[in-house]
Amino acid sequence: MDTEKVTALTFLDLSAAFDTIDYPVLLDRLSDWYGISGTTHTWIHSFLMNRFQSIKIRKCFSNAVPLFCGVPQGFVLGLFSLYATLLSSLIHSHKLDHHLYADGTQVYIYFSTVDTDLSL
Repeated sequence: MDTEKVTALTFLDLSAAFDTIDYPVLLDRLSDWYGISGTTHTWIHSFLMNRFQSIKIRKCFSNAVPLFCGVPQGFVLGLFSLYATLLSSLIHSHKLDHHLYADGTQVYIYFSTVDTDLSL
């Protein structure tokens, strides 16, 4: 505002973002984009794949069900950041400014107040 510019801001908030991570997509991205391979890739693969979840109430357990997305607690933020890089690249390719946060993104543009009428 001090430089007579107007900012248009859009918030992208992913509900339960960490639970949206698709394992095969993440593993491919780790390999293709970040060059993670060999033992490290195998370790991450074994950590994510073939996971199951059940619920325990007192001494009773529910049936175990397979998990196909999401990441284990404690492993979340780093993997999600790597996973979300594609979104950052897409936004950048449209020459928009943005900020990435843990589970959300701010996309913004700014322009001169003289150009405000042109933006309508």
